[in-house]
Amino acid sequence: MERKNSYYLIAIIALAAAVVSLSVAFAFTDIDLTINGDVTAKATKWDVHFKEVKNINKTETTTVAEAATLATGNQPLTASYEVTLTKPGDFYEFDIDVINAGDFDAKLKNIALTSTTGIAYLNHVVTYNSTDYTAASNIVNGNTLAANGGTETVHVKIEYVQPADEDDLPATDHTGTYTVTLTYTQAN
Repeated sequence: MERKNSYYLIAIIALAAAVVSLSVAFAFTDIDLTINGDVTAKATKWDVHFKEVKNINKTETTTVAEAATLATGNQPLTASYEVTLTKPGDFYEFDIDVINAGDFDAKLKNIALTSTTGIAYLNHVVTYNSTDYTAASNIVNGNTLAANGGTETVHVKIEYVQPADEDDLPATDHTGTYTVTLTYTQAN
């Protein structure tokens, strides 16, 4: 009987060893779970540009060498004009549309007016969203042009004004370059 008990004891010990071995083996087994996916990022574009010049207006004595026109190309980024203002009171003005044909809303960050000279008798004003901007006021808390077709009209006017001091009037013809830069950034 002792022999039989020793077989049982050996069998129980072997069985326990097998259970412990399997438990340890399962404890050291790793399993990886994986998630795969295909992603396509569709093409998008940033496209803010001038669309159209309209409503050109001038005084009778203003001579126009080059009417306000857009640069050539599908997405003109510049417009230009060349005029001669003969006397105080003469002016030249026009409207130009800015369009957002891109896929992102665009916010006007800044309007900067610069000139080659600071002449007291020429007044250069840009009106954007019913607000007038001059060289002294070029910081903008900008409006947003909606993506895919948002439009805003910019009004540009250059005027020969009577200065407070007659000594500020030009003794000779003056030619200057006046530039308006509208800086747009992606709206959040």
